[in-house]
Amino acid sequence: MNEYAFYRARCDEMLKAAAETPLANVRERCERAAEAFEKLADQAGRAEATRAKEKLRRAESGLVST
Repeated sequence: MNEYAFYRARCDEMLKAAAETPLANVRERCERAAEAFEKLADQAGRAEATRAKEKLRRAESGLVST
């Protein structure tokens, strides 16, 4: 499981927990956690895209990937 998938799964778990709890404070905590995991997933997705672009650039230019 890559970082994006991990954070996305945690975000979904927190949203589910928020929807299932009757307690307002727990719901708010889960929603905040979901928001944080969503931001982490977005960052991980951008990082993966950047790494893929760099790998492609290196392959096209004949540089060896390390």
